[in-house]
Amino acid sequence: MDPSQAEIYYDGKCLKIIFAVTANDKLPAKDYLDELLRTSSEDWDRIRRILCRLGDTGKIFNKQQFRSVGNGIFEVKAGSRRVLGCYVKAGYFALLCGFKKRGRKLPKTEKTKALKIRSEFEAKLAGQFQRGEKT
Repeated sequence: MDPSQAEIYYDGKCLKIIFAVTANDKLPAKDYLDELLRTSSEDWDRIRRILCRLGDTGKIFNKQQFRSVGNGIFEVKAGSRRVLGCYVKAGYFALLCGFKKRGRKLPKTEKTKALKIRSEFEAKLAGQFQRGEKT
């Protein structure tokens, strides 16, 4: 699989924002954003604007909106809503998963989930998974 085959969230001037695909062909970030649109369109719109700006400029300098959480994972922030993502091949930023933050720190379970999704997506990109099964 090539990143250009992934479902595109936003095709910006600098980056394509895409949805990461898990080993079993799920799109956790898309599912989260769809649910967020149904339940909190204001937070969804704030995240959408940040992601579109990231796609168009390639960078977000405001750490209250976008920051590294380590291990190559980045957090897009809008109020208590978060979407985790990572840079993949040049010109692509993959959305991994999302959640509502309840405390002051990023929950380890969410970061672990994001790392797992990234690992599965990178394996798909490398052609190690077919139809959700390891070959």
